[in-house]
This record gives sequence, C-alpha cells and structure tokens, in this order.
Amino acid sequence: PMDTPGITVNPIKEMNGQAMFAEIFFENVRVPVTNRLGDEGEGWNVTKVALAHERSSIAEVTSLEHNLEGLKDLAKSRSRNGRLAIEDPMIRRRTAKIETTIEAMRLTGLRLLTKQLRGEPLGADTSVNKLLRARLEIEIGKLGCEIEGSFGALTKKSPHAVERGRWQKTMLSWPAYVIGGGTPNIQKNVIAERLLGLPHDG
Repeated sequence: PMDTPGITVNPIKEMNGQAMFAEIFFENVRVPVTNRLGDEGEGWNVTKVALAHERSSIAEVTSLEHNLEGLKDLAKSRSRNGRLAIEDPMIRRRTAKIETTIEAMRLTGLRLLTKQLRGEPLGADTSVNKLLRARLEIEIGKLGCEIEGSFGALTKKSPHAVERGRWQKTMLSWPAYVIGGGTPNIQKNVIAERLLGLPHDG
C-alpha cells in the first residue's frame, strides 16, 4: 500500500495543470510477502503483463472517438479562410486520417480482447495500439487548437476560451499519453524486434 512507512510521494505538476505523475521514493520500505505480486524474482514479468494491458489502449478508443466527434462539431462551428473549417480540404483530410486510425485501433483492440478471452497472454502487439494512440493524442490536440485559431491559446480560466479551453488542455496533455507506458521509441523497438524480428537495437 502507498501508505506503507518509508514511501514518499511527490506529485509532479504538468503543464496542463494536472498531476498525473509523481516521484516515488522508497526508504527502507518493507513489504509483507502477502502483498507480493507473482513469485519471488518475477517482478519484471508482472510489470510486462501490466504494461501490455495498458498499452493495448482498448478503453481509450471510446475516449478518442468522443474527441473526434468534438473535433467535427468544432470544425462545423468555426470559420477558417472565409468558410467553415469543416469545408477546408486540409481539415477534412486530417480528420479523416484521425478517424481511420481510431478504427484501426478499435479493430486491433478487438483482436487483443479476443486473445484475452481465449486465455492467451498479451504480447508485443499491444505496442502497435500504444504507438497509434500517442500519435492520435498529439494530432487531435494540435488540430483542435488550429481550428480555434488564436482562441486555441486560451486556458479554461479565460472567459473567451472555446469549450473552456478543451483543446488547449488536450494539446498540453500529450506528454502524459505519449510517455506513460513507454515512449514511442520504446514501442518502435518492441515492434521491430518482437513482432518483425529485426536485429536488436544497439
């Protein structure tokens, strides 16, 4: 438990104002054997299983779909170059790319879920969804702010912020989504070595 004597948690405030990450220090912490996960010496295997489930990003598909619909609604309400943003070919192309990538994530997630229902372990294939999600989170926030124009720089504290600064917050939140669970470079190495059978990096 996090209230075990010797554990110190220092929250790290992110640029979006939240604190989803923290520094955790262990000083002479003793953990009862009843709290151990897995067998002794198998800590890394337990961690890999947890990371695989996190990287599958199955639950995040719904959130991404919600943000996509929000982007479309935003594009239908904001003007860009003398017309609605939704009528701009560049906006339509980028929105379509986001939508197809989310669908690819959803289908990959269903395959991963099928493996779990069959009792099969999740493996390196979960890194595909993790990598796609990282790219999507960045692109969604970036596109939302671009559609808003100068209003995209306003935080929720401003009375002029569009949707209480929703897209600005999304834009500033990308490090948490991208770094958490392993950076894109880590995911690329996992995919290259364990899925494609390419030589080990370094």
